Amino acid sequence: MACKFYYNPNAVPPDTEVVDKNWVSIYGGIDPDTATPEQLAAAGFYCFEQSPTPEFNYQIYYLESQYVTEGTNARQEFTVVALPLADSKATYTSEVKAKAYSILQPTDWLVVRQVENSAEIPTDWNTWREDIRLESQNKVAAIDACEDADALDAYVSSEAYSFWPPEPTTPKL
Repeated sequence: MACKFYYNPNAVPPDTEVVDKNWVSIYGGIDPDTATPEQLAAAGFYCFEQSPTPEFNYQIYYLESQYVTEGTNARQEFTVVALPLADSKATYTSEVKAKAYSILQPTDWLVVRQVENSAEIPTDWNTWREDIRLESQNKVAAIDACEDADALDAYVSSEAYSFWPPEPTTPKL
């Protein structure tokens, strides 16, 4: 639902003083709920409908807006515009690699133990660590394959992007 505000029609949005309807009633001396558009205009006010800002992924898009005035009414129109695709892909590629590292890091000691003590890493943990690395590579490849911002947005919003193989249930030893 859009909220209505009133302000001086001699100024050009957004360089105006935006006030709420209570201000108009108290200080403007006119009730915006019962006044006609002509009465509001004569009193120096007109209606501005504040549209909700669209929801979008700030890592893929940015928002442009412009004010549109029609008679005694004004509104703000929004346009969602894609950021440079290479930059968005780089952001998500970096996030995938950081996530894979953060998942693997707590079990890195298993690899150190194997090297220093010639101890075997449990097979399911070794397999899981390899699965995480492969999942990371697959996610990076899927990001690289996205041909436009909408495809990238769809992928990073999908379950495939957020899925990581769960840890094995056997103890790490």
